[in-house]
Amino acid sequence: MKSLFVILQDKIDSLPIGVELLIYLLILFIIAIISYKRGWLTPMGILGAFIIGLGFFLFGGLPTFILLFFFFISGSMLSKINGKKGEKRDIIQVLANGLVPLIFLLLRSDVALIAASAALAEALSDTSASEVGYLSKRDTLSIITFTKVPKGLSGGISALGTFAGFLAALLFAFLHITIFTLDYKIFSIIAFSGFLGMIFDSFLGATIQAHYRDKSGALTEKRFTRDEENMRVRGIPIITNDTVNFLSSLFSSVIAFIIASLFI
Repeated sequence: MKSLFVILQDKIDSLPIGVELLIYLLILFIIAIISYKRGWLTPMGILGAFIIGLGFFLFGGLPTFILLFFFFISGSMLSKINGKKGEKRDIIQVLANGLVPLIFLLLRSDVALIAASAALAEALSDTSASEVGYLSKRDTLSIITFTKVPKGLSGGISALGTFAGFLAALLFAFLHITIFTLDYKIFSIIAFSGFLGMIFDSFLGATIQAHYRDKSGALTEKRFTRDEENMRVRGIPIITNDTVNFLSSLFSSVIAFIIASLFI
């Protein structure tokens, strides 16, 4: 049985290509305006999201765009739950989360679609773990040494954040099979790969991501504080949080692609 989104896509595909493209551009334009008004993206971030969104429309259609849209909206809302003033996402952050799934969509296969969803599931799982974990009343611990680290620092984990990340991966996997096909194998692959990618993200954050110490002695991921360069204490200088997000997204999609190729 086809989902409502798949049925709508069939209707859109029957339209002239010019009309179809106009519908896609109109939807993206409306979302861009909302994103700008809500302060979710920088101007260049909006451009990046527009490009990624158009790619999802052209190579995956409305059903895959719904997955991207769900990730974008839920991720933006999660960034507000802990009471902090969330930073606007720039084009690098948008590409770090959206480029890998778009590349897999270019392959135009069922297995590649599962891999693309796994990448988005990882991104949502990581966002949920970070934002919800910030609310934990217990200490945040390094995933490597299990010593206390500042809240919000990459490589740190908490029971609450990990559980939130697990639920997010399950939710995204459920959304995928609801839109496409009710298959418990696909559900398991996306949920497993997404959650595993979130753990991998924390591992990279604690090992190769660059961390610095500012003049106050506090650990930070930022190279500069108020235009003053901080002292690097570990990690590789070129490995930023955006790099880690990209690598974790790639890791999840590759794992999902391999498993789906073997069992689907």
